[in-house]
Amino acid sequence: GGCSRPRRDSSDAHVRSAVTAMTPRQAASAGDSSSQPFVTASDGQMWRSGRPYRFVGANFWYGLLLDAGRLERELDRLAALSVTNLRVLGAIEELPPPSAHAQPAVQPRPGEFDEALLAGLDRLLCGARDRGMTVVLVLNNMWQWSGGFASYVHWATGEAPPPMRSGASDEEWQAHQAYATRFYSTPAARALYYRYVRMLASRLNSCSGRRYADDPTILAWELANEARPLAAVEAYRAWVEEAAAVVRS
Repeated sequence: GGCSRPRRDSSDAHVRSAVTAMTPRQAASAGDSSSQPFVTASDGQMWRSGRPYRFVGANFWYGLLLDAGRLERELDRLAALSVTNLRVLGAIEELPPPSAHAQPAVQPRPGEFDEALLAGLDRLLCGARDRGMTVVLVLNNMWQWSGGFASYVHWATGEAPPPMRSGASDEEWQAHQAYATRFYSTPAARALYYRYVRMLASRLNSCSGRRYADDPTILAWELANEARPLAAVEAYRAWVEEAAAVVRS
């Protein structure tokens, strides 16, 4: 689930869209990056304030789960190591036991959101901004450790997901992937996910007062961690286009 270069002239652009998407303000400023603090993309290059934008990144997926004191300490340490971009999980969904997954959930039930955890994400964005960092927000997950696709399929269909415990067997991995990829072709599951994406994009950060969609601290919105189609290639590609359009709306 890393980020690929935001080129627009490639034949596999639809695959790259599964990794990141820009909001309208980012896209609108691409032609005049010197007038905007957003990171923009054009001609195979990222730009900020009229200059090529490069970064040293770290996978800080658990950042929204940290208390304020530990968050500040870890951000300070990352800044001391010259890290300038953080890849952060922006969603955790509840999943029935016995599957192993992160707790507590940002979304314990469809449409129900944990404000304390979202406030932690607010603090993380402000802390990153104060240290000159940018953030990639991950919005979903192929794997059960944050709920992800399996949670949405479970909520939409009522069918229990196959168990994915620590040390899962190959058979359990295969069963999970088959279940999770049903997300792409289950309209009700996708609709629940889009509701969460729209909620997060329109959220007012409690410490900055800025709407997430308007926050230049957010470099990109990653549609899902390690999303893969397996046999559902056409449904996967359709979801990528649909989900990227929702982020940009």
